[in-house]
Amino acid sequence: LYNDVTRQVGVANDVLVIDLADELQKDSNYYYDMLHFTPAGAQRVAQIIYTYLCPSLSDTFGLFQTGACAETAN
Repeated sequence: LYNDVTRQVGVANDVLVIDLADELQKDSNYYYDMLHFTPAGAQRVAQIIYTYLCPSLSDTFGLFQTGACAETAN
């Protein structure tokens, strides 16, 4: 429910929300425990964030962009 409210508030306020709980697979290779990512998990989190953040920043600050957003492997 907390994540649902966060997504709703993001939409209502036109704020980018990256839902890692939904995007990151529930794979023990990605987590040491409920809060800490393994190196593989941190890499996957970085890929997910980049996938959403780069286009958003490009839309907002495209004038200052020096290159296109790269595709990331899922």
